[in-house]
Amino acid sequence: MTRGITLYALLRRAGVDVVLQFGLNPDLDGRAEGHCWLEYEGAPFLERTDPRISFTGTARISSVGVD
Repeated sequence: MTRGITLYALLRRAGVDVVLQFGLNPDLDGRAEGHCWLEYEGAPFLERTDPRISFTGTARISSVGVD
C-alpha cells in the first residue's frame, strides 16, 4: 500500500492523471486479502499482472475525489 500511495502522490503532482484503486479478494477460509494498484487510462499501471483478475475493486481515489 505504501508503494501505491507514494506513486499516486508523485505521479499526480507531476500531472499524470492516475487513479489509485483498492480491492479485496476473500479466500475460502473467510479471510480477505487486500491490494491497491494504479490505473492509467482505465488499465493497471506498473503491475506485473492484472490485479482486476484476482481483486474486486472497493474504492478509488482520482483527480475528482473518492469513489
